[in-house]
Amino acid sequence: MGEERLSARPGDGETGGTDAQPGLAQSGRQLVYLAAERTLLTWVRAAVALIVLGFAVDRFGLLLSPGEPPPVHAFVWSSWLGLALVATGVVVSVVSAVRYRRFAVRYARGDLRLGSGIPLGVALCSLLALAGAVLVVCLWWVSS
Repeated sequence: MGEERLSARPGDGETGGTDAQPGLAQSGRQLVYLAAERTLLTWVRAAVALIVLGFAVDRFGLLLSPGEPPPVHAFVWSSWLGLALVATGVVVSVVSAVRYRRFAVRYARGDLRLGSGIPLGVALCSLLALAGAVLVVCLWWVSS
């Protein structure tokens, strides 16, 4: 009952290959590595989207009502929410790069313990849910 480990060595069953078929095992290792790179690029795309959305919220005042003079507190909320979205994008970018690097180093050594800690997706969804709740409160406050 120790830590669960995945093995990436040829003949250990990862790709169904045996020691007599090292090409299949190497091909499987390359596919896993490329999948990790695709995952990193997906997180980078999410980070860029958050940064652009934060910029739009801050600069264009998405909390303002068209056709009416904007209340002063709308600018403050818009700026803080935009800044929070940009900061979240930066954090997602840094955390995903660190996690990818850790995976690449462990994978090269053949050490593939399952990840620990809070998954990045769960943390990002939680932060976005919080930002959405703040946005709902801000929109309600500005419209009333």
